[in-house]
Amino acid sequence: MVNNNTKKKNKRILSVDITRGLLVASAVFLSNIPSGGYEWARHAQWYGLTVIDLIFPGFLTLFGVGIALAYRDRIKWKKVIRRTIILIVIGLLYNGIVNWSLDVTTWRLTGVLQLYAVVGLVVVLLIWINRSWLYAIVISVTILFTYAALLYTTSSSCTGGLLTPDCFPLFKIDTLIFGETHLYGQGDRGFDPEGIFTMLSATANVMFGFAAGRLILDKRDKGVTKSLFFLAVGISCLVPILLYFAPIGKRIWTPSFAATSAAFTIFLLAIFYAIIDRKAQQELPKFPGLYVIEAFGKNSLLIYFGKDVVTSLSRNIMVPTENGSISIRNFIVQLFSEVVAYPKLLYAVFLLTCWTIIAYMLHRKKIYIKA
Repeated sequence: MVNNNTKKKNKRILSVDITRGLLVASAVFLSNIPSGGYEWARHAQWYGLTVIDLIFPGFLTLFGVGIALAYRDRIKWKKVIRRTIILIVIGLLYNGIVNWSLDVTTWRLTGVLQLYAVVGLVVVLLIWINRSWLYAIVISVTILFTYAALLYTTSSSCTGGLLTPDCFPLFKIDTLIFGETHLYGQGDRGFDPEGIFTMLSATANVMFGFAAGRLILDKRDKGVTKSLFFLAVGISCLVPILLYFAPIGKRIWTPSFAATSAAFTIFLLAIFYAIIDRKAQQELPKFPGLYVIEAFGKNSLLIYFGKDVVTSLSRNIMVPTENGSISIRNFIVQLFSEVVAYPKLLYAVFLLTCWTIIAYMLHRKKIYIKA
């Protein structure tokens, strides 16, 4: 017999899956709009902020929430080590496919999956010491201001006192550790968006997420929404201070960017928690849209990284035409251009629809790909 307290403790927080699913679905659509125009759907070149810039850090912040929920009682070290190794290995293979190269001497040793793996391990080591939400916030703030001080100090040698791709002294550390041929753009772009110091700043996102997860567990149903809103507002208040050290920029994951993206994600989580988790969970199937978004959230790892693999294949596999050959992606876009005025947007909708069907079918069969 299971008592009510155990049921309540083990109840799945659906708002986490919904928030994650919304981010992943948005990433599928935005990242599949072919190049040329639609600047609002692209990453900021250096400083600045666009919608798609918020997706991966949002994913990391929710990763922190997931860690809090998964390790509420104890840390499962075998699972942590297994996940770290798997993500690093898959990340290397992922880099090879996305960059369409079999030359392992030029494969990036860093990357989004490697960042995900390393930051996850660091966070678990940190929460091994203390698992309170206040401790997580203190660690996050300490990380952000430490990195802010580093950026501010090293930027003094740059023109105008601002770090740029051509002036990012901290990149030398990535070069020494990994070697130029194993970095982003093989070192030609002057920085690595998933380098050592980016991982440091991204750790703050995960720790803020961990704090949100602990608040959900500690407050239970009483005051969770209010606590999450207060946390989001508190993190937002750090942004004006952190802007003094460096502008918002995803490429080097500036502290102001980390705080902005964490606050946005937790604010979104608070809204969904208020709407969904305060209602009876069995009502969710009555809302097909939410069910589909939940499907994205449950298989977020597969879809988020799978979309890039599909994109790489569609860009590099050629099909014969009367005038030579053309990539599968461009071939489909050309077909769409004959029937609609915005073929690139239709292409993105087409791929979003394909992934929606896959996510829905996997969810219905309760098949979930996790690390």
